[in-house]
Formats: sequence, structure tokens, C-alpha cells
Amino acid sequence: MGLFSRALVLGVLLAMGGKLFLTSEWSKTMKLRVAIDMFGWDGFLNIVQESVAERLIGKKETESRIAWQELAMTISDIDLQYLGPTRGFTDPSDLAEGHRFLSHVVKQAFDSFLENDPAFPSFVEFVSPIQKVLGDNPDAFYHICNLDSDLVYKVTGRIQDEAYISFTLAEAKCRGCFTNAAIADINNFQLALEPDGKSFELYISKERPEGVDNWIPIELTEPDYEVMLVTRHYYERKECAQNDRNLKQVINIEVVHGRQIDYRPPPRDEKKIAERLRNVKTFLLEHTVRMKSDPSTSPSWFSFTPNVLGKPVQFREDSKNKNSGGGFGAVDIYYSAGLFKLASDEALIMEATLPRDCAFASVNLWNRFLQTLDYENHQVSLNRKQMHIKEGNLVRIWIGPSPPTGRYKDLDWLDTEGRVTGFIFWRFILPDKIPEQPRLTLVKV
Repeated sequence: MGLFSRALVLGVLLAMGGKLFLTSEWSKTMKLRVAIDMFGWDGFLNIVQESVAERLIGKKETESRIAWQELAMTISDIDLQYLGPTRGFTDPSDLAEGHRFLSHVVKQAFDSFLENDPAFPSFVEFVSPIQKVLGDNPDAFYHICNLDSDLVYKVTGRIQDEAYISFTLAEAKCRGCFTNAAIADINNFQLALEPDGKSFELYISKERPEGVDNWIPIELTEPDYEVMLVTRHYYERKECAQNDRNLKQVINIEVVHGRQIDYRPPPRDEKKIAERLRNVKTFLLEHTVRMKSDPSTSPSWFSFTPNVLGKPVQFREDSKNKNSGGGFGAVDIYYSAGLFKLASDEALIMEATLPRDCAFASVNLWNRFLQTLDYENHQVSLNRKQMHIKEGNLVRIWIGPSPPTGRYKDLDWLDTEGRVTGFIFWRFILPDKIPEQPRLTLVKV
């Protein structure tokens, strides 16, 4: 350290000592003592120099700090651009719900793209009662994991009482980008199981490992695309699965071969953290302001005509439509959805004929952010175990703010929570035939 630097540091220390004496804050001397013990005199003097420089010329610019500040500005911009009158947000309650939604997207972005290392993989739970993004379901658990297309992965697990399990590879143009399409998949009915009838191993790679029974290939549309594994676990119970706090899925993922044999992740340096923070920013933008909002590019099964649901279409077929927008849909599911719109004195009667043979079927109510309503405290979702199925597999459901009465009292009920608008969303998994289009009738109450 040069003479000038030492003199500068000495002056700062004298000033700090004078301040301590004048203000009688002698407890602060303990902080100095601890700092010297932790960093040594050279380290402590370096801290003093940096502190002086920061006061004189501002904060030190590092890659991670720049990326963090960009992310903070992006979150602020999303608030102003996404939750504004140009997208129809004017009511304070809508804005409040929008801010809750943004907090869920931010949390998901950090979990999935800051901490998730494709070379040292682990599953990230995608939804919960307090984490709702991209069309969640009270009867299902979803897990995601970023993958490296050059590695070989092994997923091990055990089927519990799930009605349906699937493993889907979704590709995207960049890490954090909205998914283009599902490129490979397998479900529990296709898995070769161990002798116990429940356990399985599934390999994921470009080339099929020798001697394995279960494998899905990584075949990217473009070599520089990124790939993500999405797992789905659907349950049909009297109480929705997401309200069971003890319910956990038995799955694990590991790298078993490739350039990262015996891999242990290196310390997260400045460059790596900055890169991942920018992936977080990308995810936030892709799932808010950059997300397609043009009804003409929506999936054919999603109706924007009030109180009309779209004809059920299998996602595997719909995903072939390049204008459908991609997304996280499961290829085995037939979807049907649409906008409901009610006056304060109106309700809807929904009639649907369920397929006779179907792995799973349910209907949910969503808000405009594609989040289920409050299923912890309201009946906003029904699976077949919760429905009263009549002759011919017919279900009749009352959609309104209060339970049906009078001649409608025997109908099942979906609680709108007093909302006048929202979305109705059906899922039919592996039906024996194309499901019939659910029908809605508007009635006065």
C-alpha cells in the first residue's frame, strides 16, 4: 500500500474514531474489531479504501451487479407495461391480483433459472397453492428440470396413486424463453416397470443407451435450442391433491454419462451468476409482456366468445400448429376452455358428457392470469371423484357466486368467488374418443 493510501486510510480511521467518541457509540468499536478479526488488517484497509472510493465515484460496476440492476428495472417495467390500461387493467383489485401473479412468476424464475444447473440436475416444483403459473391444476403436481442436450440423464421413481404421470421434453430458443413445442414424451402406461409394478428407470439422451427399457430422445429442432424436462402427476381424489401438504412425488434425476462424469459444480462466479440473472429476466419478459395476447393466435380449443367453450382438441395435434404459441401443455390431454362472463344476477349451467374410458378428467376456474382461483377455501375445481355423474356419463355444474338452490339444487357447484369474468378450463387425459364439447347456458338467479 502506498504512502498516500495509508495516509488516506489513517485519516478515515481517525474520522471514524472521532465520530465514535463524539457520539459515545463505543459499541461500534466491536464492529471494527470483528472486521479486523475476519479480514485481517490488509483486508480491513481494503474495505476502507473501497468504501471511500464508493462515496467518491459510486458503486463498483460488476457483471452480476449490472445484471441484477437490469433485472430490477425489468420488474419495474413489467409492472408499468404489462399491468396497464392497454391490457385492460384499470380496476385496483385486478392490479393487486396482477402484482400477486408477478410475484409468482418472479419466484418461479429464480427457482428454475438461477439455482437449476443442467449438469447437476434436480427437480423444481412448478406450482402450489401459493405458486400459480401457466395454468395450474389443484389435482396435479408439476416438476421441471433444465437439461443439457449433450448429457445422459437417468430419472428414477415410483408410481403412487397417480391417475396419470408423464415426462415431456420441451424445447425453447433460449434458456428462459417460452417453450416452442413438446419434442418427446412418455407416460406411465408406456413405462416398463420393475417387478414391484411401481418403480421405474427412464433415460433421456440423444442416443439410446444400450440395454435400457425406457428412453426418450433429445431431438432438438435447432442445435442451439435449449431443452427442459416437465413431469406431470395427476390425482383423482375426493380432496384435491394440492391441499394435501404431505403428498410428495417419488422422482429423482441424475447425470449418468457424458462429458460431466463425476461432475461437481464449480463455485458460482460473477460471470455465471450474471448469466443466470439474465435468464431470469428473459423468463419474466417471455411470460408477461412478450407473451402472445392476440386471440387469433390462441389454440383452437380456447374460446374468447363469452360463455362458449372451445371444441376439445388434443395438445399433441394442436402443438403442430405453428401459430398456437407453444406452451407447457401435455400431449396426451384434450383441452377445452373459454371465457365466462356474468352479470350480478346471472349464473351458468354447464353440461358435459364425460368419455366412458379416460385416465383423468377435471374442470377448473381460472383468473385472467391463467391461475386457478382459491381452491384452498372455495370449490373452484371438480374432478370425477368430486362430481355427481349421471346416466350416460352426464355432469351438470352450476357456475356462480353462491350454491345452486331450488330446481338446480342437485347440480355440482363451481364457485366464481363473486367474479363476473374468468375462464373455464377442462382437461381430458387419454380418452377413448374425442370428448364432446361442453355446453353452457346462461340463467337468471
